[in-house]
Amino acid sequence: MTDPAPQTLTRKEREALRHRSAILEAAESLFAEQGFHATTVQMIADAAEFSVGYLYKHFDGKEDLYRTLVTGHLGASKRSPPRSTPRGSRR
Repeated sequence: MTDPAPQTLTRKEREALRHRSAILEAAESLFAEQGFHATTVQMIADAAEFSVGYLYKHFDGKEDLYRTLVTGHLGASKRSPPRSTPRGSRR
């Protein structure tokens, strides 16, 4: 399923997408720094500057956030062209 073209979205829909993106960015950063288990929904909400309730409006919880990040990265890696040489190797 693809996202609708930006010009077809209402202002509220565009704002909701920006907020969702900010929440995901905060979650990704905290998961990387603190680890999944040490990161709380409250920490993510604070970092994204939203209330916990607002976060739950967009996601079912911490597991849903993590799943969204992982599947998003997997989808992005499928769209990216393969590297010509593996990381760390020299030619």
